[in-house]
Order: sequence, then C-alpha cells, then structure tokens
Amino acid sequence: MSRMSNWIMRVASWQTALATFTLAMVLIAVITNVLIPPIVTATGGLDPFDITFPLSADDILSGLDRYNAEAQRAYLVFTLVDVVFPISSGLFSSLMYAQLISLSGFPWLISAAKRGLVLLPFVPTLIDLVENVGFHILITSPPIAPSLLASVTAAVHGVKLPAMGVIWATMSCLIVLALAGKTKRWRQRSKTSS
Repeated sequence: MSRMSNWIMRVASWQTALATFTLAMVLIAVITNVLIPPIVTATGGLDPFDITFPLSADDILSGLDRYNAEAQRAYLVFTLVDVVFPISSGLFSSLMYAQLISLSGFPWLISAAKRGLVLLPFVPTLIDLVENVGFHILITSPPIAPSLLASVTAAVHGVKLPAMGVIWATMSCLIVLALAGKTKRWRQRSKTSS
C-alpha cells in the first residue's frame, strides 16, 4: 500500500490530475450519450442498473427479462467502458488528494498520505468494479437462481453513492487544509519580510 501511495504522491501534479479528470469527463460523455441510449432502447425504456438509484434486488430481477440479445450486446460495450471510468475517476481523486495534501504542507497529513490516505478514492472504484461484475453476470449469463447475486449486487450498488460522498467530503476537508497551510506559510513569510 505504501508503494502505491508513494507512487501517487510522486506522479501527482495539476497536469496529471487534469488529464485524468479530462479522461473521466470524456468517458462520462461517451457513456451518457453513446452507450446508454442503445441499452434503454433495447430494453424498452429501462435505464442500466448501474445508474438507477435506489435499486433493489427485486428491481434487478424484474428487469432481467428485458435484457434481450441486443440489450446484452449493448450492455457488454457499456461494461467495458464502465470499467475504465471508475479507475480514471479514482485516479483523478487520488491525484487531487495528493496535490492538496502537498499544498497544505502539514507533515502529519503528508505522512498520512504516504501511509494510504491518497488511496481512499479507490474504495468507490473497487465498489463500482464489483458492482459491474455482478450486473454483467446477471445480465449476460444469469445463474439458475439469481436472487442471491441480485441481492449482493444491489447491496454493493447501494453503498457506491455514500462511498463517493465520503470521498468528496474528504476532498472538501483537504481543500480547507490546503488553504490553511498555504495561508499559514504566507503569513509566516509576510512576518519575516516585515
């Protein structure tokens, strides 16, 4: 974990964060404008489970029969892109964490980052990837008794938004700490100059 944290801290820059943000935004545009409409059309108006909130196991089970061969093919393409999106989004947030932590200049926070704090944004990434596997299995090759997998996948899906909320709340705190650290150093320099 510390090797990955150190790598994130080393490669983090505003440019790398912007690059991963741009990739994530392009992927959202492709998913929203290119990949979701064929699924909605092929299923007769059903949004992909991934973007349906709230979502229960019953919602999944009642929607599975609407995934005909055309919808399954469209969903496979959607899933392939939806594997890259959470990784790029997690990397963007992780790079932002690293930049904000470095900007803060607080040694205790930099130490926490190197011990794994900058990897926190990958928790929703892992949740999203596990959710994608569950949905993919249910849609393309449903088990004989899909209720257990539907229940587990719905539960995983249900924690995705709260996990993302924790990431963004933490990001907000890091912005405040970065501003506080920058202000503290500016004041120290101002006093020394006087």
